[in-house]
Amino acid sequence: MSSKNYLFYPLILTTTTWTINHGLNLSSYNKYLKTLYPECMESNENRNVIVMMSFLILLIIQHPVEEAARQAFFNYLLPAKKFPKNSIERAEKAQMLSERVHKLIVYTTTTCLLYGILWNSPYLSKYLLGSSEDPQLFMNYPCQPLPKYLDDFYLLKLAYHAYELFYSMIYHRGRLDFPEYVFHHIVTLALIVKSYSINYLPIGAIIMLLHDLSDIFLSIFKLCCDVLPMKIQMTSYFIMLTSWIYLRMWFFPVNVIYAYILQVQDSKDYVILENYWILLYFVICLYVLHIFWFYLMIRGLIKRIRDFDSVIFKNSENK
Repeated sequence: MSSKNYLFYPLILTTTTWTINHGLNLSSYNKYLKTLYPECMESNENRNVIVMMSFLILLIIQHPVEEAARQAFFNYLLPAKKFPKNSIERAEKAQMLSERVHKLIVYTTTTCLLYGILWNSPYLSKYLLGSSEDPQLFMNYPCQPLPKYLDDFYLLKLAYHAYELFYSMIYHRGRLDFPEYVFHHIVTLALIVKSYSINYLPIGAIIMLLHDLSDIFLSIFKLCCDVLPMKIQMTSYFIMLTSWIYLRMWFFPVNVIYAYILQVQDSKDYVILENYWILLYFVICLYVLHIFWFYLMIRGLIKRIRDFDSVIFKNSENK
């Protein structure tokens, strides 16, 4: 077993156990809020329809999109010199890229939708191209003014991450990044369900936006890698790295985790106090994943530079 698995499998076990334990209290928190603030905790009448339709759409579009992309990469787009025709390496690379095409479509769609929902809201920071100097994500909790369609979008994202978790556990068990991928989806699902149940939608929406926006640039780089000329690969890499550092390594800890600590530390609200540590644990877990994946990005760059230098050195020797 890989050394990283000794980190992620215990985290998966701990997180799942703690999530189930706190999940048993979700209905009581929700009932408490609905009793005190019925006008602010109205249930979404279309909840089941949105979740079921989201699942259905994902099931319908994933295979055709991935199959069309796979055929295109396998037959035409992958360079034959690096991936010989009809080789296993070519087939595996085409499959990986087809999955990334599907994810790029999903991330681009959800990012555009969420920007449209949050654009005129007081929750979109100027550092994310919004107009708010200092978004107060818990002001007047649990009766924060919610942007139209944010509740619907939350349910869509809940369905997507549940779908991805089940799909990964069925089809991706052999992947090298399986443990951290499953851990990521468990934490994300726990955050979505928890924040939806206790009306933490503003901060949850910002976390979603950060992740989907940076994943767009990650997907673009993975589509360029080993396929397009080196200049384009390196350009896409540095765009991805810059967005990752800005959104996940800086904005997330400073304007989400630290802002969460500051904005709820003086609260006397029963629900906020009861859920403070579990939610802080979840967002810190996400940040640990951000650091781990950032390390992999840097390590991958170093390896590629060494391999490139090795090829140059061998070519000069042959001359």
